[in-house]
Amino acid sequence: MYKLFTLALLLLSFSIHAQWYNQVSGVSENLYGVAFANKDTGVVVGGSLNNSVFLRTLDGGMHWSPTYFNDTKWMYDVVYLGDGAFIA
Repeated sequence: MYKLFTLALLLLSFSIHAQWYNQVSGVSENLYGVAFANKDTGVVVGGSLNNSVFLRTLDGGMHWSPTYFNDTKWMYDVVYLGDGAFIA
């Protein structure tokens, strides 16, 4: 619960300085984690009952390309490590 509250507070503070737009992900899986390397390149991770999903954008979130994994271990978070590398 504390992590959820912290995340909500963090997102609220960012929303003061950023413009947010609703986007259709194009996937049916739940999405849990997001990380951006810069204003254009980012990833989102999540999963459903039988799949994990990794979505990538190269245009600031206007378009997302999914990659699916047949795995019941969902990805809940993603971190940008630098030099183009992400870890989920």
